[in-house]
This record gives sequence, C-alpha cells and structure tokens, in this order.
Amino acid sequence: MRKTLFSLLIFAALDAGAAPTVKHSLKVSLSPEAGTIEAEDAVSFPSPAGEFVFTLHKGLNPEAGPGTLEILTAAAAARYGINFSSAADIYDTYRYIPRKAAKGFTIKYKGPLSHPLGEQVEEYARSFSETPGIISKDGCYL
Repeated sequence: MRKTLFSLLIFAALDAGAAPTVKHSLKVSLSPEAGTIEAEDAVSFPSPAGEFVFTLHKGLNPEAGPGTLEILTAAAAARYGINFSSAADIYDTYRYIPRKAAKGFTIKYKGPLSHPLGEQVEEYARSFSETPGIISKDGCYL
C-alpha cells in the first residue's frame, strides 16, 4: 500500500494507487479573545479507502463519523510515516475507520491553540521568534 500524507494539520490516507489529490472544504471560526479554533473539514479523495490517518494539535478533540475514531500511539503513527521527533508533545495522531470504504470523511474539531513566541533553537545573526501556532487578541499564526 502506498502512504499519502497531506499537511494542513497533517492528514493522511492509505491508497493502493498513485498519490491522490486531497480536497478540503473548510469552515473555520477563530476566537481571538478565547484563543480557540473551531473547524469542520470535509476531506475527499478520488478513490475509496478503508482508513484515514491524520494529525492534529493536541487538545482539539476531533469528532468524525459514522465509524471509529481512535488516537494512535507514537509507535503506531510511525508505521504510517508520521514521526514528530522533537514536536511529539504538541500533536496527536488519529485513525478514522469508516463503516465501509469511503472517498472521504468529515472531521470537526475545536479547542485552544496557544504556544507563546520563542526564539529559534539555533542562533542566527537575524534571529526571530517562532511558534507552532497561536490564537490571541494580538493576532493568530496557524
């Protein structure tokens, strides 16, 4: 089987054919005051799959259905080619198994996204702050 990865907040699906074109139909609401995101994403592929593997920021509490949605351990996620190494503490990997093979699924998720700005690990003459993501009254970076 060929593994295909898509990165928005990383989405993946197993497929036996060539790399498919992944389509997303997103409805997103940001609350800068609360520092939260709420989203609905209809993800579609050109051919059916029996499972979909995706990664989201921790604390976003995804829902998908009908079918089974489960969180994967780091070892299980690695079997799909997902390896965060130094960033594993901010992401969770999920596997969604629809009741029957499907060309896509809809996922809903919501929760906080707040990582303070920090300096780059390596020193540069023109160093700048970075964050894996933040939603605040001062702005957002996703």
